[in-house]
Amino acid sequence: HYVQLDELPLNNNGKVDKMKLIEHETNVIATGVEYVKPRNEIEEELVRIWEKVLKKEQIGVKEDFFNLGGNSIKAMKIIGAIQDKFNHTMEIRKIFSEPTIENLALDIENAAWIKENQSGNGKRKITI
Repeated sequence: HYVQLDELPLNNNGKVDKMKLIEHETNVIATGVEYVKPRNEIEEELVRIWEKVLKKEQIGVKEDFFNLGGNSIKAMKIIGAIQDKFNHTMEIRKIFSEPTIENLALDIENAAWIKENQSGNGKRKITI
């Protein structure tokens, strides 16, 4: 975890006081990526899902899942929540290859568009 501090807490011997470092832990992580707030309903819902699974706050849509503490177990939880919320099946490799809310939202939007524009015979119906 990364937490930005003005200075390191020191003990009486001048060494870093690890117990005081623990006191500075927070739910918000500074990853160096500029915060970009959700721009649509899908991104907003994905932010809520990520915040719940990762136990973090104020996650931007360009943040990398793994830089926020994500791992394969948490990725499976994200996939399950996406399935429940959007009725969209996503493979775990999608999170590994495109680990941002921005990219996952685009994948969900594209799948919804395709599903919406398919006719009964499996051909896409495109309106111009």
